[in-house]
Amino acid sequence: MFLHGKHDGDDKLSKNYKQMQELAKIAWRNIWRNKRRTLLTMASIFLAAFLSLFTRSMQLGSYANMIDNAVKLSTGYIQIHEAGYWENKSINKTFINSDALLSEIKNNEDVTTVVPRLESFALTSSGKHTKGSFVFAVDPEIEDSVNNLSEKITSGEYLTNDDNQILVSSKLAEYLQVQVGDTLVMLGQGYHGITAAAQYRIKGIFYFPIPDLNNKLVYIPLKTGQDFFAAYNRITSYSIMLNDPNKVEDIKASLTKKLGDKYEVM
Repeated sequence: MFLHGKHDGDDKLSKNYKQMQELAKIAWRNIWRNKRRTLLTMASIFLAAFLSLFTRSMQLGSYANMIDNAVKLSTGYIQIHEAGYWENKSINKTFINSDALLSEIKNNEDVTTVVPRLESFALTSSGKHTKGSFVFAVDPEIEDSVNNLSEKITSGEYLTNDDNQILVSSKLAEYLQVQVGDTLVMLGQGYHGITAAAQYRIKGIFYFPIPDLNNKLVYIPLKTGQDFFAAYNRITSYSIMLNDPNKVEDIKASLTKKLGDKYEVM
């Protein structure tokens, strides 16, 4: 009985195999019965697949470029602040820009650049026109090495470290009706409540590719900005650029362990 059952099973498999062969032959003959139709169908499928892959590649490239621009223009791959700054972005939540701290951060082969910034707000005014603005106090050379700010100048000149002048975004300059060589009055709150007030000559006007910031952004040399806010040798953040963005989490964990609870690493 066992042998008989085995032979029956083999016969069924053989029959099914022959049927599949016949179906395959019929299908193959049907495909080439109308060669023109078949070739057009194959070409259409190939073109659709190619366009789909090409579009997806373009999307991924565009996303990567957008992320890279956002990283360079503002956040960096990693940011370091005084503990609590992210929840309360106050000029009082600053920390000393020290060589020892910089050395700790740079002591990692994947860290390429550390960008010091002092960021706050001020009223900018010219004549009858006034507008609230973001003020970025930066090291002009380091900032330019990361985001090519000098190439965004549309009129005037870029900053140097010793300048007592400012750069103004194009839409802000348009709103305030100012141009290169004009004087802008700035009024804000400095470190520990000190009144920050000064006049600065506009050295250059630049176009910033993020529309919201292009409406209200002022760049000032780091030392000049620290003097304006009475935040001497203090900054709000280090923005950190990396060789390999895929190592962000590992480097964040390493820096968090090194720097302790006094700083937040994001």
